[in-house]
This record gives sequence, C-alpha cells and structure tokens, in this order.
Amino acid sequence: MRRVFRPDLLLLLLAVMLGVSSGCAKEPEETLLLGEWISTVIEKAGIESAAGNVPYFLNITQDSQYFTPVQAATDWGILSPDYPFDPEQKLDRRWTAFTLVRLAGLSSEENLPIRDIGSDPFRKEIVTAAARGLMSTDKNGCFHPEDYISAKEAEALLDQVISYMDTCHAETGKAEIKWNEDAEITRAEVKAFDKETMTARFAGDDRISPGQYVAIPENGSDVLYHIDGVTDDPEGQTAFLEPASADELIEDLDLENEFTVDFTQAEITDLFQNEIQTETSYVEPTNIHLMAARPLTRSTTINGYTVSYSVTAAGIRAGVSRKLTDHEQVTAELELCRLKPVYRWKMQKGKVEEGYLRLDFTTLESLRFQSRHARQKYGDLSKLDAADFPGTIRNLFQDEKTVLTVPLCEVKVPLPDLPMLYLDIVLHLKMYVSGRVELALSQNHRIGMEIHNQAMRPISEHDNKAEASIQADSGLTGGLQFGLNLQNFKLADVSAEAGAKAKLATVMHLYDSEGNHTVTQTDLPADYVSDMAEGNGNVLVCTDMNAYWISSLNLNSGGTLAGKLGFGKSIHLLDEKSGKLFPGKRTHMENGHFVDHCTRGSRPRKKERQKPDAAQLDLNVYSLILAPDETGTVTLKVLPEGYRTEDIRYESLDPMIASVDGAGNVTGISEGSTIIRIHTDDEVYSMQCSITVRNGKKE
Repeated sequence: MRRVFRPDLLLLLLAVMLGVSSGCAKEPEETLLLGEWISTVIEKAGIESAAGNVPYFLNITQDSQYFTPVQAATDWGILSPDYPFDPEQKLDRRWTAFTLVRLAGLSSEENLPIRDIGSDPFRKEIVTAAARGLMSTDKNGCFHPEDYISAKEAEALLDQVISYMDTCHAETGKAEIKWNEDAEITRAEVKAFDKETMTARFAGDDRISPGQYVAIPENGSDVLYHIDGVTDDPEGQTAFLEPASADELIEDLDLENEFTVDFTQAEITDLFQNEIQTETSYVEPTNIHLMAARPLTRSTTINGYTVSYSVTAAGIRAGVSRKLTDHEQVTAELELCRLKPVYRWKMQKGKVEEGYLRLDFTTLESLRFQSRHARQKYGDLSKLDAADFPGTIRNLFQDEKTVLTVPLCEVKVPLPDLPMLYLDIVLHLKMYVSGRVELALSQNHRIGMEIHNQAMRPISEHDNKAEASIQADSGLTGGLQFGLNLQNFKLADVSAEAGAKAKLATVMHLYDSEGNHTVTQTDLPADYVSDMAEGNGNVLVCTDMNAYWISSLNLNSGGTLAGKLGFGKSIHLLDEKSGKLFPGKRTHMENGHFVDHCTRGSRPRKKERQKPDAAQLDLNVYSLILAPDETGTVTLKVLPEGYRTEDIRYESLDPMIASVDGAGNVTGISEGSTIIRIHTDDEVYSMQCSITVRNGKKE
C-alpha cells in the first residue's frame, strides 16, 4: 500500500517519535479478530443468519465457528466475496470503516481528502466514515487505516451505527405503484359471496374464467380474489376463490413516508365479544362492528366487567373494571399514544428490494386491585395456635384471582399519498391479579424491522418506568399489532406484547410455646396471609418478590407478503431472567417491609434460674421513717445471679405517701405508711421495704 508522508525529514522524525505513522502505532490492550468483530456486528444488529450452506469464502467452511455470522454478513452486504476476508486477522480502522458503512447502507462520499489512503480498496467506505463523522482523521488529514482499533472503541462505533439505523427518517413522501398489466380483473357482477366456502355466484350472461381476479366489496372497500375454478349451471356460474397475492398483482411498488397518527381520522372497529377469553395471547376478532371515524367513547359489560375505550387525536385509552364487593374493585387500563410510523418499501416484480417499517409509540398501563383487610372479612385469628394457622386460613380463603384477555378494538389509519394504503392496529389487554396491588407502567417503544439484500433484522428499543405496590401475584400486558397494508394486501406486520408480571412466594414462620420454629410455604396471596397473621406473635410472614418486565416481538406473520417470503421471526426481549422490574433493589419482605435477608429463626429459650439463699437477697434497710420531702435509699446488698442493676425495678404501692425513683431513692410525700416493692423485671424475685412518713423530724 502506498503511504503518504511529508518530505521534510524533521517532520518525519517527529512523526515517528510521536508514533503517528501506522507502522509505529501502539497496539490497543484489547483488540478483536475480524471473525469476532463480524460475529459481534451480526449479534448486536440482530441480522438473521443465512439459510444457504454454500460458503461465500472458501477459507470459511461450515465447520468454522465464524461460518454463520460471515454468511449473514455477506447476505446483508457487510462483507463481499470481492474482498478477501481472513477471520484471524486483527481488526484495524480500515475494516471497521468498511463494515460499518456497509452495515448502515450509507451513500458514498467523495468530497473529503484523506492523505494516507491512496488507492486503498476500501477508500470509498473510509471517506464516507470520515465525512459522516463516524470516524475521524488526525490534524494532518491522515486516517491511519492499518492501526488496530480497541474492542471498546469498535463496539461504541457499532452502537452508534445501530442507533442511526433504528432512528432513520423517511427523506421524502412517496407512493408509486405499478400493477401487473397481465392480471385480468373481471367486471362481472357478483350476485352472492360466501366467505366461509370462498365461493361467489355470477349471473349466466357474465362469463368468467379461472385465472381472472374479481373485486368484492367488504367493509367499505374492494377486496381482490383470484378465481381458481368455475362451474356452470342453468342459473349462472359459481366461482371458487382464493385470496389474491400481492406479488402476483403488483409489478413495482415504491413507498416512503413518516407521520404522526391522528386517531380522529381513523376507522375504529369494535372487537367486543360475548365473553372474555382466558389465557390466550391474541384473540381473533369475530362479529366486528364498524364505528364512525370520529372521536368516540365505547363501553359494554362482559361477564360483570365494564370494558371501554375512548379515542382522541393523540391516542386510544382502554380500560377494564369490576366492583367485586363494597370494599373490593379491580381496574386495568391501557393507553396507546404518540404513534409515529416510519416506512420505506421498494418491490420489483414481486421481490422485496428494500423494506423498513418502524413504529415509535408510548404505552401507559395500570393495574389496581383494592380490597379490605382479610381480617375484616374472615375474622380475627390472633389467638389461634400457630400449628393450626395454615390449615385454618386455607379453609377460609376464597379464590378471587382474575385472569382476563380482552380484545378491545381495531384501528384503520389511512396513510398519506395513497388512499388504498393504510396502517392497521389491533389492541388487546391482558391482566392477572390475586390480591392487593397497585401497578403503573410507562413505556416508550421503538419496534419494527428492516429488510435489506433479502436479509432481515429486527428493531427493538424500550424505555421502561414502573411504580408499584405489590402484595400479591399480578400481571398486566398490552398487546398491539401493527400492519402495513395496500388495499387488502398486508405487506408486513409487527406485533408486540409489553407489560410486567410479579410473583410472590409466601412463607409462614410458626413458633410453639418453647420457641421452636417451623417453616411452611403457601401459594396463598401474601396480603391475605399477612392480614390474617396480624397480631399473632407466633405466626410471622415473609415474602419474596420476583417482579419483571414482559416484552416480546413478532415480525411478519404468515399472512403478510414479507412473511410468505420468509421474513418472519418471533423474539422474546424481556422476561424473568433479563428484565427485572426493580434492578438492584431488595426483594425480601418482612411485615410488609423490604429487608436485606430473612431474619426469622428459632427464638431463644428463657434461662431457668435458681433463687439464691435469703442472705443473698438482703436489702440495706427493711424499713424507713421519713418526714415529708425527706429522702432515703433502699438498695439490694447483692444482685441475683445473672441480673444487672438495670434489671431491678422499684415501685411505691401508694405514691401519695412516698415516691421512689429507678435507683431506689425514696421521698416522703405526706403522713402515712406504704410499701416500696423491689423486684426483677421478669418478676422472678420480689422484696419489699416498709415506709412510714411522719410530720416533723424523724426520731
């Protein structure tokens, strides 16, 4: 490779001393091999592994640990068989620029002079990386392409590029479509259509034939079907239909735009059904009813639950609530707002050349179950023997947990520039609660996918915040499905389920009269057990909480064009292992308060003490005669074995005659007689002194 140096010898020597030349650059402490770098790029970008088994590089065969990431990188265009690739070579600045520019698909820049790259084969990518500000040259305009780059710096640059890819904007609003001229759409009038049997009836004078397409009105728009077969009868023709395929009808397609959704311009379709579904992630809508495309509020009652949603320009707010008793109510809400789709879709002759669908939006979710204390409902068990406690509360408990999945509504949002292009949104809400809980979630989402060179990568970023008071098992998720549609053709879709779940393990510590300790775990709600144990000193309750975010992403279902072309994928993003709701915080609770660790254990037994001989219990005096306001002192000559001075208590049986303080100092108050009682705090020992108070001086 040709190097460019200043001809001045002094400057050359200075450059060498300072380590500027690439040959003298200090190697970073931690570097990456090219194979490791490509593996990191593919993993962080989420690019799908290549399906092909034919190696792009003869030196990287199927038994190589780098085979899969190298194949995927070549499919995307990060690598090229035109340039030799050695996975054991150390990563330098040249290869970093080359791979990152091609990963992001940045257009080439030629207007930045760089002095030391000459005719470098990666010259375009190096200039582009420097011109875009991704990488830099030194003050002399040199890039130092052969310098090794540290793993930390390379991965920081990779994060920048992925963030750029995940937040790119549509440059222009564009909607161009070219239909397949060979596709024949019949003008014959449909007399009857049965969607279950996928058959249509035509009059006898309208001649149709297999291979044609027919437009059938559905929900205010025409849906195209392919005529697969035809039978004739005296009254006309019956056509056997199948859904039309976008890749057959569309020759070329070029779409690009971004905008913020105004929900008042959308068509809202009710998904309320006759019953609430349980334990399902998505419920296919039936018997839907088209609503007016204006701000609205809808409400219905299903199995005792009030289900409602309201629509404003900014978003949709939906809720489920039910009053169980005068003191118990459960409510859950899901709000979708600030929805901004960004899409770019290029297709030629049924092949997706470039696809990009990203949705930025915010969800607000809340779950609240209010209930009175269990003792108010079931009674006071504070005097119950600890051994009988678990069985008693089990028999009393009434299982009131709620598990619901409620389909809410479907929203059809028209997209700019092309009337037949629209975004389809389906919402559902899922909740689970078994006791008192207050949960509020705020989540900013960026989800979607990108298709490039017949390879795909997901887009998924989430910013989560939570406020919670959790005393029982609970869960709340919102389900959202977004589809990019052209007429009745679904080009791509993205569905997400996001929320949180909490599991509480309840443990009872039971004590007998001797202080012996047994541990019993129960599946009963923690708030219920804690309430019932309140006031019972022989039953102590501990709770361990495991609260975590739930987030999953499904890209391109089977009914979409992208899904049929093999770009479908399901991803679990956050779960019990990876998405702690309160990272770093304590999770063990005692008496409703978080502690570092469990402190429950066997109680110390009281020590049996033998009373000493009477001589050991002598007082300094056994009687005192005092005048009013006169003082005297009563003390023990010897403390009982195992006791301290602070364990001794003094009390006057008639404080109006004489008073005594904690040190045994007695003060006369008024004429009369009383007793000063001296005892240990555990009442094992007790002695007394007679006090007489007389007017005038004592004799």
